[in-house]
Amino acid sequence: METKHYGKVDFRHIIFLQGDDANLALDVLDVFGETKTIEMLLKYDTCDLGCRRTEQSPSGESDTVHWQRLNNKAYELAYNMKLGTIGLCEIIQV
Repeated sequence: METKHYGKVDFRHIIFLQGDDANLALDVLDVFGETKTIEMLLKYDTCDLGCRRTEQSPSGESDTVHWQRLNNKAYELAYNMKLGTIGLCEIIQV
């Protein structure tokens, strides 16, 4: 994917939650905001075991998408409060 700020990127999938599994993350998002939610979801990053990497963002058309730099890395937080879904990817320049 080509982006305005990052050039050509891949997305390393860290976590996707839906339904009851997403409730805590969506509550943190609602109360504390996107940065704290990213920090919380990064605790579930087990990608040293191998994670899927794609050229396209996994976010859906109706998702709210937030890109943020944190600890010298870029992340995409995509969520949909109505559907009860939330996901986090690392944005990797290629």
